This record gives sequence, C-alpha cells and structure tokens, in this order.
Amino acid sequence: MYDLFNSAYVELDSDTRSRIIEEIESMGSKGYRVLALAFRNLETDEDLNAKDADGIYEIETKQEFIFIGLVGLEYTFDSGHICNTVVNCRDNGIKWRLVSGESRSTARAIAEKCGFIQPNDPDN
Repeated sequence: MYDLFNSAYVELDSDTRSRIIEEIESMGSKGYRVLALAFRNLETDEDLNAKDADGIYEIETKQEFIFIGLVGLEYTFDSGHICNTVVNCRDNGIKWRLVSGESRSTARAIAEKCGFIQPNDPDN
C-alpha cells in the first residue's frame, strides 16, 4: 500500500486490512458498489498471457499489488417503477426474491431503499 503522508510503500498489515474490510462493508450497507483499486509494476519481460496449471493467468495470482483505495459507485435504477411493482406484488401476497451479484450488504441496502424490506427484517 502507498502511504501518502510519508511518501513510501508499506506492507498492508492486518489492522489496515481489517479497516479496509470494515469500510467496504460500511459503503456496501449504504448501497454502494465498492471497487478496490490497486496496481503492480510489470517487468519488461513478463508474459501477460502465461497461465498456471489451473488455466488462471499468472498475472492475476501475483501478490505484489499496491493498494490505492476504494471507490463507491452509487447503484441507480428506475426506483419508481421497480419499487412500486415489487411492493404491489408483496401487498397482494405474491412472494418475490431479490437476486443480485452485489454483496449481501449492498443488496440489502438497495432492498431497504425501495421498501422491499424493513431495516429489522431478517435476511432470507
């Protein structure tokens, strides 16, 4: 990770890793899609097409990435139409399910914003 205050690269320790994970959960619980940004310097002779025995690109399994930070993208949708449709279904006894590729906390925040669920409703 790069320490801006000291202008130096530092090892990502367990405390910092925990704080990053907490921030990801916090941002997700507010309905943000969270991206972690990192980079790695490439060697001039590095083969970007090399794969390991499992067919995974070796570049993807390297550990020398430098963490830059987190970006939160707001999830947008046609809330009026979608939310009203789901609420009408629920109110008329039709069971519905939210299927999402988002993290659980992000999906839950979106469902709460639409009124699909209440803050105290259990995860199902």
